[in-house]
Amino acid sequence: MKNMYFDLKQNVVLIVLKSILISFLFIFFYICLSFMHSSNEAIDREFSDDQKENMYGLVDTLQEPDDFSKFRKDISSINHVADFYNHLNMSEDFKFLSIFNQPVPVTGFKGGGQFDYTFDTEMTQKGFYQDEQTGEEFFDVKALQMNAQAFSFFNLSVNKGKTIDWETVNYDSGVLPILLGSDYNGVYDVGESIDGNLYFKKYQFKVVGVLRENSSIFYQNNRNTFIDNHFIIPYPPKLPETAERDKEFSGILNFAMINGNIAAPREMSGTELLNKLHDVSLKSNFSHYTLLSIPFYLIQFNFMYNIIQKNLSLIFGVIALLSLALYIVLRSLDKVMIKRMMNAIKYFWIQGYRVRDINFIIFRYTMTEYMLSFIIFFAVSLTSFIKQLELLLILLILQLGYFIIDFLMIKRAYLSKLKRTYTND
Repeated sequence: MKNMYFDLKQNVVLIVLKSILISFLFIFFYICLSFMHSSNEAIDREFSDDQKENMYGLVDTLQEPDDFSKFRKDISSINHVADFYNHLNMSEDFKFLSIFNQPVPVTGFKGGGQFDYTFDTEMTQKGFYQDEQTGEEFFDVKALQMNAQAFSFFNLSVNKGKTIDWETVNYDSGVLPILLGSDYNGVYDVGESIDGNLYFKKYQFKVVGVLRENSSIFYQNNRNTFIDNHFIIPYPPKLPETAERDKEFSGILNFAMINGNIAAPREMSGTELLNKLHDVSLKSNFSHYTLLSIPFYLIQFNFMYNIIQKNLSLIFGVIALLSLALYIVLRSLDKVMIKRMMNAIKYFWIQGYRVRDINFIIFRYTMTEYMLSFIIFFAVSLTSFIKQLELLLILLILQLGYFIIDFLMIKRAYLSKLKRTYTND
């Protein structure tokens, strides 16, 4: 065994080099396969078949302040808007995606400037401010209100807590369940309540869940509007009739909810959609709307989908080429190491070691290389920002399989050389 130790010591550089190359190969696999896994998840999430639809914008036409104010003062007009939304939301011919972006004032806010409504915009950050009437300190957070169809259409989901029970959302209760973007991790916990105002009405926002990281939606012609630093406030499943005391609040809320997008099947023409909207208009007695075509949606959809697919193909090709190159290098390195360590194997053979004993010695040689590569690979993967434990386990099993194959090939090479040497002698 002293001879074996001496031989390992003499070849330590080659052993370390081989171990590093093996670990590098599997580290590269780990990084690339993690990216491919994440990309496939993104495709499933962001580019599902359900999203391959024509997108239209629906907006009200009461743009003049006087017309808008006059309309909102009439209870029956506000209820017509509610009926219009309810029919849109219940339609089986298309999906109505109601989303509205606005600042929401909250008190006792725990977060920082990245959650300010003006953050990452051309507007000046307001930060904390004092309400002139009440004297309370407020902070305007980024917030999105949306209906259940929009949440489902864009495949939004939580990685902490639970999603919203949309059927129980009640704007008369004074308490609204909300979801937080992933940037709120460590700022607020699931179960906490945040006091704030929505359309000048006080609410307690209860955090029921936190969205997964890099959640995004299509909003204002942008296919990837990220909402990691937003409040997600649910719209009610149905707009009720408005009472006189709620006229001001409902007038704002109802109009916000009818401004959104319509996702229509690809086979439905624009004329067909207009006819269906006309039917909804007649049923609800509301006609102050217009339909906008949004070609950007499908253009961006197809463009981004193709980019990800091309990147996946490129990565797959790089993995294949690099694997082949590393395999050739490792085989060449094995030949050099076999040549240098052959004298030690011959020594054991001359000393009367049986084939089984020789195999065990070769096994220990090879095991030394792979134990070192395993340690390097495991250490790098644990310190990496990528955390794919299932993939890590699979690659460790593959590394074990590669070790077995490598051992069998090296053993065969040693025994073949021994056989040729002593047969010739």
